[in-house]
Order: sequence, then C-alpha cells, then structure tokens
Amino acid sequence: MKTIEDITKYIFLENEIEKADIIFILGGSYAELGEKAAELWHKGYAPIILPSGKYSPSRGCFSGPRSKQNLYNKDYDTEWSFFKMFY
Repeated sequence: MKTIEDITKYIFLENEIEKADIIFILGGSYAELGEKAAELWHKGYAPIILPSGKYSPSRGCFSGPRSKQNLYNKDYDTEWSFFKMFY
C-alpha cells in the first residue's frame, strides 16, 4: 500500500491561496469551477477572472454543465458564457 500512499500524497497536494493578478478557469464544464473562482474573486484574491472553454461545432453551442444541472439548466453558447454568470 506504500505506492498508493505515495500517489495520494502527490495528487492531493494543497497550497495556501495567495492573491494573484488573475483567476484563470481552465476549460471544464463543472459548475464548481466557476463557483470557486467567483468566491475567490469576491474575497479579493484577484481583480480579474478569465474563463476559457470549448465550443462544440457539431452542436453549435456549449453542451452544458456536467454538474449541478438542476441549478444551471439554461442554454449557454460557450463555456465562457456559462462561467461568466458566476461573478
């Protein structure tokens, strides 16, 4: 089990949150990413949030959030338009 412990220690590292110039949300359709970014922004950790994200050419829009779909069930053109509603 030593291998599992070593992997767990590597994967689950945590750093103390520090003030920054920008909060960058990597592409990902999980509502928690936007919620956390908005929380940090409201607490003054950075003056800007920059969401990135994909657009589905085959669907012609963002396919929607993968989590909390009951809360965020509108149509969004892109992940950016989804994330920008958090702040």
